[in-house]
Amino acid sequence: MTGMEAFSVDTDMNHMVFRGREWTDYTVEYDQAAICTGSRPITLDKPGTNTFSKDVFYLRTPTEANEIANKSKGKNVVIVGSSFIGMEVAASVVGKAKSVTVIGRSAIPFANLLGEQIGKIIMELFESKGVKLVMSSEVEELIGNEENLTQIKLTSGETVAADICVVGIGVLPNTEWLKDSGVKLSERGHIIVNKYNKTNIDNIHAAGDCTTFPLFIDGDRLVNIGHYQMALSHGKSAGMNMCFKEEPLKSVPYFWTAVFGKSFRYCGFGNAKEDEIVFHGESSKFVAFFVRYVF
Repeated sequence: MTGMEAFSVDTDMNHMVFRGREWTDYTVEYDQAAICTGSRPITLDKPGTNTFSKDVFYLRTPTEANEIANKSKGKNVVIVGSSFIGMEVAASVVGKAKSVTVIGRSAIPFANLLGEQIGKIIMELFESKGVKLVMSSEVEELIGNEENLTQIKLTSGETVAADICVVGIGVLPNTEWLKDSGVKLSERGHIIVNKYNKTNIDNIHAAGDCTTFPLFIDGDRLVNIGHYQMALSHGKSAGMNMCFKEEPLKSVPYFWTAVFGKSFRYCGFGNAKEDEIVFHGESSKFVAFFVRYVF
């Protein structure tokens, strides 16, 4: 079944309802079910966003990636959000666009995740390649003429030239349809699962970005990790346990990115605010250890 949206689930009767494009409902019965509805980009809710919607882009699919790449050529590109999505887009279009500006809420990109020292290294790398970073700032309004976006006004009062705007300010789990289902959700709307990717409903499992799960390397603390590698591990765990082959989730989080010919690889689950960061090397090549003392 393609082109369907999960609409509701009856956990007593063991059936799910899916809604098609023409508002036609289809009911599917199940013995075991896995919910893997993922997440969606948070939209920019600022004056002018709807007016110039054709010039505002989000990155979730290959089609959107190609559209951003094609429309960035020779244009003033403004990226809202200094997350990995935003910074990767900046790195990919800076050689094609007229200008590239990143708007970030924090003072230093990735400071909360990687610490200020590594964040500054990444910031300097991007600036050296021609990316302008406007940090500690937010969008106030999108401004343009009758047809096109021309600039973005910031909360500081500064305006930035903008022909297209790419938004990367986080994601939301696709779980609204579960609100009254009895499936337990976290405060942020993620499906809570145990170490076997099972929900509080015995025959319903869940996997991927839409879940909060116990991380075995951090004392089974409930976390949400939206990484490709983790979603793959979730799928395997959920599938095995749905087939009654008990297999706990024991996958160490790992992600990577490559920008300007440099690869950044991250393994584990550190906390830049709480852990001691032991840094070896220099800005062009380094390794950093996030050390946590347990007594």
